[in-house]
Amino acid sequence: MTHTLPSFIVHREQQLSLASLSLGKRADGLTLSGMTLQCSFFWARNAIFHCLSALKIQPKEEILVPAFICSAAVEPITAYGANVVFYDVKRNCEPSLEDLRARIGSRTRAVLVVHYFGFPQQLHKMRSVCDQYGLLLIEDCAHVLPSLPGEQPVGTYGDACVFSWRKLLPINDGAALYLKNPRDRFQPELKRESLRLTLRIAKGLLDQLVEQSSYPMIRIPYSWVDRSKKRLLKAIEGARTNVSGTGLDGNLPDFDLRSVNLPMTRLSRWILRHSTISEIIEKRRRNYALLLKEVLQTPGVTPLFAELPMGVCPWVFPVFFDSVSNAHLSLRQEGIPATSWSGVRSASLSMGSFPDSDFLYDNLVFLPIHQSLEEAQITKIVTAVKAVRASIPTAKVGELCHRQ
Repeated sequence: MTHTLPSFIVHREQQLSLASLSLGKRADGLTLSGMTLQCSFFWARNAIFHCLSALKIQPKEEILVPAFICSAAVEPITAYGANVVFYDVKRNCEPSLEDLRARIGSRTRAVLVVHYFGFPQQLHKMRSVCDQYGLLLIEDCAHVLPSLPGEQPVGTYGDACVFSWRKLLPINDGAALYLKNPRDRFQPELKRESLRLTLRIAKGLLDQLVEQSSYPMIRIPYSWVDRSKKRLLKAIEGARTNVSGTGLDGNLPDFDLRSVNLPMTRLSRWILRHSTISEIIEKRRRNYALLLKEVLQTPGVTPLFAELPMGVCPWVFPVFFDSVSNAHLSLRQEGIPATSWSGVRSASLSMGSFPDSDFLYDNLVFLPIHQSLEEAQITKIVTAVKAVRASIPTAKVGELCHRQ
């Protein structure tokens, strides 16, 4: 029997609204002291691909990559021609430095470190290992906004870092590559943005605005406008474009070489420049704190991060339901767009090689906490979390969600 999932009662991702824009000034806080912005790309996976070229990585040289990672960050490395060597990640999402050291070989050239879900890793330790062995350090900051306080912010420890603005801001696309002291000027040959792509991006944003509108008088005439736009897109469908056949769903992990030189779109760049970054961070932190307070009081549900450090802008709320696998599917039945990385595991990562990473793929659930959510929707998430937990038998005594 086929079960139809309900329409989500909570937005899956942040929605564009005038409240998140400041038309009179440009967004600040997206600069990194000591790092040079090289280029903006359509996807962060494209920035990773070009990062290897900028760092003079040679084909067949090895990149050490954490075993808990979305395949969208692995495929551009293999597409470039470098070899991926996985290293162990503990159940608290910290890299195992012992395993990392053991996997360094004569062809190892760089280490990729992931700041999971917006929470920074202990970068001074990773930097120390890289310096000891003469390796490059690449920071995957796809879940981060560069707003963390401290002596040295995230993104500035590595020789290169990659950000993915679309994961935290209300845009369809957008990523950036930063380099520290580039030896040579890095300037990839980016393609021109086609009219078709511009229209598709605009249509997607307009669809979102209308979808979240509470006024029926807006939706009725929009249906006619929507049909007109579809006819216009179809009329230019046959034209030769730079991204013909390229998908626009950034939630899909597949890497497409046809879009590797595609720049961040004009409309997304405009929204990025005018986004109120500080307010977005504040709302995400508020939603995380509200959810954290309730989860900490719910037996059998354990947050990956039990504290929200100052300055951290979380991407999602990662949580364990004891040791029950795929709890996100039960949450989706409740109308909560919970996700996991179980479906985006790299095909080159064999089962059983990294038990802690296997556990994370199967058990770590991501709850939304983005800036478009209001307190009432956070309450709905809490209610669903408690309902799903109540339906799950108590885990065996001694089973731990966190194993240091």
